[in-house]
Amino acid sequence: MQEIIKEQRSEISKIRKRDLTFPVLFNGTKFTFTDSSVAELTLYLSVTNSGLPLPDGFGWMDDGNDFLEMDADSFVLFAKEVMSARWLRWRESWDKKSKLNVK
Repeated sequence: MQEIIKEQRSEISKIRKRDLTFPVLFNGTKFTFTDSSVAELTLYLSVTNSGLPLPDGFGWMDDGNDFLEMDADSFVLFAKEVMSARWLRWRESWDKKSKLNVK
């Protein structure tokens, strides 16, 4: 029984890893994130949170490789949307794993 649960948890983790790369919609535009692009997003978010300005012409590439320029306020909203979407994907996998613990 424990081996089956271990396999199911592993499968849930694989699905979560895949789902974390699914596009995030922001203002009707799709953006896809990898772990490295999330790290980059986090870096720039820490810049805005510390009160430093973003670089001139700052923005992000969407799924169609179009550059979307953003000021600090729109970037914070963008980051919030990305983090919220990713958080929901993590939370869904944790909830599924928790249900495996029910006896």
